[in-house]
Amino acid sequence: MESVVSSGMAAEATSLSEQVHGTSWHIVSLTVTPPNGSPMHPAGRNPTGYTIFDRTGHFITMTSNPDAPKFASDNLHTGTDAELRAAWQGLLSAFGTYKVDDKSNTLIMHVEGANFPNWIGTDLHVVPALQGNRMTWTNPQGAAKAPVVLIWERLR
Repeated sequence: MESVVSSGMAAEATSLSEQVHGTSWHIVSLTVTPPNGSPMHPAGRNPTGYTIFDRTGHFITMTSNPDAPKFASDNLHTGTDAELRAAWQGLLSAFGTYKVDDKSNTLIMHVEGANFPNWIGTDLHVVPALQGNRMTWTNPQGAAKAPVVLIWERLR
């Protein structure tokens, strides 16, 4: 999740650490733009989800598509291939530890677990753009090998 977006500081906080430690964020949008240029919304046009950075240095992030079709069997383990695919493609989740580098305005998330196994054991570097209660992560080469933009809103 490396970002090319610079960080804008909220008026009430002087450092990225102060703006992130102990905060919770609700997803506003998640957009992937593949090489063909048509934006996709893998978690739907109105995704649900949260990212939480606790004061002990742990994070958890999860977004999902509330419009994914329900499993006809009503059983997680017996969904059809199409049901499983739709549910999986609308899901983004990871958890682990994080630290903030205030000098570079970088949020570094060490992934201990994720639904995308390639992230496990890696560090995701994010330079968030913060404007008021909004935080934007832009990754020019996301897990889908296409630019990804996530917009979060701080919970108060």
